[in-house]
Amino acid sequence: MEKLSQYLSSSGKTQRHFAEEVGVDKSVMSRFLSGKAKPGREVAVRIARLSNDAVPVSSWSSAEPSSPPAEDAA
Repeated sequence: MEKLSQYLSSSGKTQRHFAEEVGVDKSVMSRFLSGKAKPGREVAVRIARLSNDAVPVSSWSSAEPSSPPAEDAA
């Protein structure tokens, strides 16, 4: 997921740190980044809020996950 990857790079946050902020496991965050999963609405809203909308909720709608949406897996 390009916007999420760009946000992490520009913010200097690690996957692990941002996953903890969002409330998901690091492995779930990794799946979001690789495009293998996309967050459910609630998690997408948290990501948008925590990234100051650098990763808007709408950015997930074009992603085609290979698995059902991942929710809180922490």
